[in-house]
Amino acid sequence: MGGETKDALAWVDAYRDGEVVRLTGLECVFAYRESIFKHGGGVVLRAAFHFARGGAGDGAKKMIEHLQYRNKTQPKIASSGCMFKNVPVDAFARDVREALPPAFVEKGIVPAGWLVQEAGGKGMVVGGAEVSQVHGNFIVNVGDATAQDILTLARQVKEKVQEQFGVGLEEEIQVVGG
Repeated sequence: MGGETKDALAWVDAYRDGEVVRLTGLECVFAYRESIFKHGGGVVLRAAFHFARGGAGDGAKKMIEHLQYRNKTQPKIASSGCMFKNVPVDAFARDVREALPPAFVEKGIVPAGWLVQEAGGKGMVVGGAEVSQVHGNFIVNVGDATAQDILTLARQVKEKVQEQFGVGLEEEIQVVGG
């Protein structure tokens, strides 16, 4: 939605190695959909943020706008959120890059949902899991989807995108357990 949480983060308290520690944003080693917390760096307990000052009601207005946008563009049924990370433009072969929409090239990133849609992934089904008809980067539970259904469908989607665009999608979700 135009910004990242890390940009406003002042500090986090995390439970790590049996104690609560306070870490700055730099110590969390944030990158695109990455941090130390995805690799055994502890569990975030609380966080503090610095926000830019705005006029009365600005925050509430932005929140309502974001919610309205999400309600139009994201599925309203159970999912784990966006399934795949967006792909940097420079990951594509030159001939593919030249055929991408100019807006993506200008931003330097290609939305994973667009790649899934263009590769024919929308509507794919495995068991109770389906690639959302609303947004190609969401796998939704349309029945009694199992974790295996979701992971199998994600693998099939990745294969379609790889075949069409020559790039591999990387999961944005974090799979816990085996």
